Amino acid sequence: MYKRITYLSKIENAFQTVPIVILIGARQVGKTSIISLRNDSGAVFENTVFIELWRIKNNSAQIQFFRTADGTEVDFIYNNLFSLKAMECKYKTFQKPARLLVLENFCEQNNITERYVINQNLNTKTDKAHFIQGFLTAKIKALL
Repeated sequence: MYKRITYLSKIENAFQTVPIVILIGARQVGKTSIISLRNDSGAVFENTVFIELWRIKNNSAQIQFFRTADGTEVDFIYNNLFSLKAMECKYKTFQKPARLLVLENFCEQNNITERYVINQNLNTKTDKAHFIQGFLTAKIKALL
């Protein structure tokens, strides 16, 4: 089953627009269901976050993405027609908040003030981004 998701229209001519196509149910767990043992754990984590965002979004909102011509990307742009929120998924543990230059540059160029880094273990807020554990993605709804 394919589900076509809208994409971010051109903010600048610097990037190409390609629709996000999510294959719902296409990833088979196979021999192991432990995500950390998989070689595609980042993609599985990103898909899980997407499904949770899709579940909690309101009807007028869109989940979009950003990609430059050289392949640099921001995983999700949550567009509720009043504001944009940028989200980057990182299937890794953070000891402390880290700067994600791609996310920072994109947000600064497009006047996006709310940034989220969805990760394995860190819950904190810095002046640049909210760091949120993946299993708390539904809690973002209060912020959307």
